[in-house]
Amino acid sequence: MPYSWRIGALVGLALTLVLYDRIMGRDWVERAWTYGLLLVSGGLGAAYGATHNAITCAISPYYFIWGKGLDAGGAHQAMILGGQAGFAAGAIACAIWQYALRRSPVRARALLIARFCWLPAGLAIVLASFLPVVFTGLDPLGLGVELAEGPVPESAMLQVLAVWWIHAGTYSGAVIGLVAGIALARRAQSKQCTPT
Repeated sequence: MPYSWRIGALVGLALTLVLYDRIMGRDWVERAWTYGLLLVSGGLGAAYGATHNAITCAISPYYFIWGKGLDAGGAHQAMILGGQAGFAAGAIACAIWQYALRRSPVRARALLIARFCWLPAGLAIVLASFLPVVFTGLDPLGLGVELAEGPVPESAMLQVLAVWWIHAGTYSGAVIGLVAGIALARRAQSKQCTPT
């Protein structure tokens, strides 16, 4: 997804939240907590994305040359790209999480998110580590054929596929972890709200 679309998605999300705040008549403390959570989540996502791309660029710079259109030797560019994508992903994931827990007061919501936020990050790391080990030889999208005709030498093909699987593991792990984290947080939220 082009970076301009990510910025557009974040602007749309922010405008939606502002409209929601106006309709709900929330006070400034609650808004500060809500937007603060978005910024912190975006920052954590940016740190993860930059680190992720620094590591994967060291494994295969050709992945970023071919797949992302970056210049050769563009580890710094890869880190910036990862930071941008990570910030957007972190902020959007936090917004979805906050919406799912909207019935809780904002501080309780923040505690629930903090309690379960390890799930998206943890599963992203686990699947990013697991998938390339198990599936590196597999080429389900036929990338090898396309890469053979492009700028990737045959000797670097396995590394490109490994980095592709690392990215696939990161994305799928983050999404699965987000869904699981929201489900567990909502269950904990319902227990908090249930009278004993």
